[in-house]
Amino acid sequence: MLAVFSGKHLADRPKFCKFNKKEKHMIIKKSISQEQEDVDRENEARRLLQPSEVNLRHIPNWFRKRLMKVYGCEHGLRAGLDVLGHARRVNDWTWLDHRGSTTWRGQTAFVSEPYNLTAGELQQIADMCERCGLHYHVSANSWWNPGRTIRILIFEPEEE
Repeated sequence: MLAVFSGKHLADRPKFCKFNKKEKHMIIKKSISQEQEDVDRENEARRLLQPSEVNLRHIPNWFRKRLMKVYGCEHGLRAGLDVLGHARRVNDWTWLDHRGSTTWRGQTAFVSEPYNLTAGELQQIADMCERCGLHYHVSANSWWNPGRTIRILIFEPEEE
């Protein structure tokens, strides 16, 4: 196994070295323990914050229908992910990440959990919701990588 180490100065060229078996084992062991620490941190954050779990890649049918009504579909592809993908391409939406559905306030909501959200992306969400007759809610309490992602919930208006 080869590893690249760069010097302290830009002029230094990368140096290559071989790890012996013991060193490889220590590096692998450290990365596994670091990975486990990350998993433990995420689980602790979920336990404390109690976000609703996300059914990844599930597009609620009501959301699919509203997107189709406003943005149409491409090549006759009418499945949820296809309709969402078409709307995403047409509008250049960059806020869709770790998307799916979840239960929020007793109803099924569409959810996206990106790592960041710009003012322009927030405006895209507001515009889409206005065109489709939907509501949205933004929260820091996310399921995917809690504490590092933002939760965007899109849901139907409550019956009056």
